[in-house]
Amino acid sequence: KNGGANFYLAQYGAQRVAMYMGMYLDNLQNILLSEGWAYYSMLDRRAEITRWVILLSFVLIAAASLRFVFLFTKRISEPIHSLAEISRKMAAGELDADLLADPEGETDEIGVLTASFNTMSRSIRNMVEDLKTKSVLERKLHDEELERESALRSLREAQLVSLQTQINPHFL
Repeated sequence: KNGGANFYLAQYGAQRVAMYMGMYLDNLQNILLSEGWAYYSMLDRRAEITRWVILLSFVLIAAASLRFVFLFTKRISEPIHSLAEISRKMAAGELDADLLADPEGETDEIGVLTASFNTMSRSIRNMVEDLKTKSVLERKLHDEELERESALRSLREAQLVSLQTQINPHFL
């Protein structure tokens, strides 16, 4: 009988230890869960901040990229538009339109095109000035030839009159 009572006492003690260990493990599990929940909340806040930082960075980079693209295309297209406008004016006969600013040191295609256009425009202006000068000289030469022809005609008429005056006394 004593062995059975000791058994019950040992079982009762083991049950109390098991209950204490269960409560201790539950408390430990609750502590770990609350610490894990706090750590998870902190990580969630960090992730949310990181998402906003990434979104803001993306927006700023996109804005900077668009600004860069705008400035880059403006730098390329503006000289081309100016060149087209001046060429339209020259084609309409306005030869003394302002030249484009010479892009000193620029060896890209637009710089070469601008320098070539300016050289061509100067050449055309010089040719037109030469043609005007030649036209004035030709007009003067033509006027001089007309005067010479008129003088020759007058001389011939004078010679004819002189011959007539010489011939008329013979008929008399």
